[in-house]
Amino acid sequence: MTTLLVDIGNTRIKWARLVRGHPGRQHAAAHDGWTAPDFERALRPALRGVAAVLAVSVAGRRVDRRFARAVRAVIGVTPRFVAATRRAGGVTNGYREVWR
Repeated sequence: MTTLLVDIGNTRIKWARLVRGHPGRQHAAAHDGWTAPDFERALRPALRGVAAVLAVSVAGRRVDRRFARAVRAVIGVTPRFVAATRRAGGVTNGYREVWR
């Protein structure tokens, strides 16, 4: 199964395909002002053959909704969003406000 891993920051979106447990090439772009069609155009090649999308986002609900709408339009899958935490998997989040 191929999963698209996505990190949506306040200004940039980063993504990589996870194929059989191995991450592929990473991509990034500034997403300021992007609409759902902008997300569709940027992510369409990466979404080809993807069965699931796993995302973490600090960009806010409006950006998250646009991103989710784009993913559903391209592959018919609703992305799963996970929340940032202080610690997980042996990694410590250094932000004072982990949700940022």
